[in-house]
Amino acid sequence: MSLFSLTLKGVKWTTLNSVSTAVLQLSRVIILTKLLSPRDYGIMAMVLVVTSFSKLFIDVGISSAIIYKKNIPDKELTSLYWINVFFGIFVFVVVFSLRDIFSIYIFNE
Repeated sequence: MSLFSLTLKGVKWTTLNSVSTAVLQLSRVIILTKLLSPRDYGIMAMVLVVTSFSKLFIDVGISSAIIYKKNIPDKELTSLYWINVFFGIFVFVVVFSLRDIFSIYIFNE
């Protein structure tokens, strides 16, 4: 296969992934607006803001580093896994301990 055909194939899959993700997200929003009251939907949106912001910090580039490096020893993969787990727990503890600040002072709930 030529480089052009491989690139075209990659673009097709990336476009398909982006379109299907957008359609699923839009469907989720439409369904939730029908099922939830406006107050509940607002609370859900606030929770999604906090969880989405937390997701930015959980990975810290570990998955990208694993993909970039070709041959990673099992011991190093295990260490990276546990670092990721502990960092996720740390982010959870921070968000959990700041829940009152988020709900009262930021979101006025």
